[in-house]
Amino acid sequence: MFVRTKVIDGKKRRYLVESCWDKKTKKHRQRHIEYVDGWPKKDIARLIRMIKKYRDAWANSERPENTKAYKRVALDKAVTLDKAIQKFKRDMRINLVPSRNKVDRRRLDADTGKRHLQKSASGISPLTALSHSLNHSFALFEKWTETEPLADWDTSTLETLVVETKQIHDLHEEAKRLLNAKTMK
Repeated sequence: MFVRTKVIDGKKRRYLVESCWDKKTKKHRQRHIEYVDGWPKKDIARLIRMIKKYRDAWANSERPENTKAYKRVALDKAVTLDKAIQKFKRDMRINLVPSRNKVDRRRLDADTGKRHLQKSASGISPLTALSHSLNHSFALFEKWTETEPLADWDTSTLETLVVETKQIHDLHEEAKRLLNAKTMK
């Protein structure tokens, strides 16, 4: 396996390929494995090692001289390695693709020593999210009261409304008290 560089759509792309023998055409072919743009060399080497281990385990599961138990264990190992390879490829794609609310560079974790994405902050603050949800709920409530006025509601529904809105009212009163205290200083 080796890394090949090729210009695709005007951009220089790196991808991992391997040479193989095509049984139909009876010629050597090159099989594409993965695009590795931006991958560090050590991660490319790690992927190659993982693929080689996977192929060894798969070959052990198909050898006729091995016992059924040995084949089963080798097949289980091959399946586990295949899942690990797919997860590694997915993680590398996620780590190296920039997105709006994510940091796209990888860093070493001090405790584990593994590379991972830095924690990303949500684009919306909790206060903004609360404000949006309250406004949306109030709009739905106004629509509901247009079709059925409060006077027509049964007592259990009214009690529920009072209990649920009391928490919001208490929060509102506390925030108002703190704001008044800060402005008096």
